[in-house]
Amino acid sequence: MTDAEKTPARKRAGQVALQDLETGDCRWPVGDPKRGPFGFCGCAQEPDSPYCADHRRLAFVQREVLPAKREAA
Repeated sequence: MTDAEKTPARKRAGQVALQDLETGDCRWPVGDPKRGPFGFCGCAQEPDSPYCADHRRLAFVQREVLPAKREAA
């Protein structure tokens, strides 16, 4: 059985209400709170992160290293 199959359907759908979040649930917001269904991802968090693996990759993007600016001579 895969981890996805072990996760309750309500969590896979990303519609976990704030009051239903449990310790270790992904806090990634899903939907628009002003326009309709809104909840949180609810999948298992990555260690030391409020997000699951997929949402952690979206949240923490490495900045491109830019070359140092040359000073005008």
